[in-house]
Amino acid sequence: AGILRAGPDDLPNGGWWRTYYDDIDLAGTSMDAFRRQRLAMALVFGRVHVITDRPEGQPAINRAEQLDRGERAYSYLVTPLDLVDWRLDARGRFVWAIVRESQPDERLPGQELTGQWSQYRVWTRDGWELYQGKEATDNNGNATGQREWVRVDGGEHDAGEVPIATTYATKDGRPGTMACESPLSDVLDFDRAFLNDLSEQNEIDRAQAFGTLCWPERDGGPIGGIDIGPFRAATFPAEAGAP
Repeated sequence: AGILRAGPDDLPNGGWWRTYYDDIDLAGTSMDAFRRQRLAMALVFGRVHVITDRPEGQPAINRAEQLDRGERAYSYLVTPLDLVDWRLDARGRFVWAIVRESQPDERLPGQELTGQWSQYRVWTRDGWELYQGKEATDNNGNATGQREWVRVDGGEHDAGEVPIATTYATKDGRPGTMACESPLSDVLDFDRAFLNDLSEQNEIDRAQAFGTLCWPERDGGPIGGIDIGPFRAATFPAEAGAP
């Protein structure tokens, strides 16, 4: 009976909500696809975070200019691995958070990728700052081989909150913590044991199915079958010339 039932309609009428719903991350991801991605990541990590931001550049001075420029909010996912530090208040809301991002690749065609660096964005309830690692130099301008973190950008926002929402797959109920565990954690030990058993069985099958190691017998040396790890070697009389 539920096959023909229409899904929930949570889309406000028209306007920029339709554009946001159809392309939530400015990369062509629809709201439905975004929800599936969010759920999958929450099941893996136990929680996942969504940051809502606006495109870089000077904000529009009024609504008309905003519509003319096509400027709107967008959202993107952040895993717990990239939310590197944070502080929560007593109600479990972010006071500040530090998010690791990939530093933009600014190579020209033909230039070699020498390394992949991260940059860090600090979100607060009224603004943000962006820090990038730069090659440190001494007083003579020579590279020291060390990296120093430099504030390269920043700005203010009027959200009144850190613009990060958290989706939990599991949670222990305490408001001042984000402690949680992946729902898949119970099967991890089983998967590991299954993989180990499968790897061992593959090794046994390989040892039995492929050619056997043979070498000629020598005075004082081993005679007959010899165990070598999971494999078994054989000897043959040296005067025979071959097994």
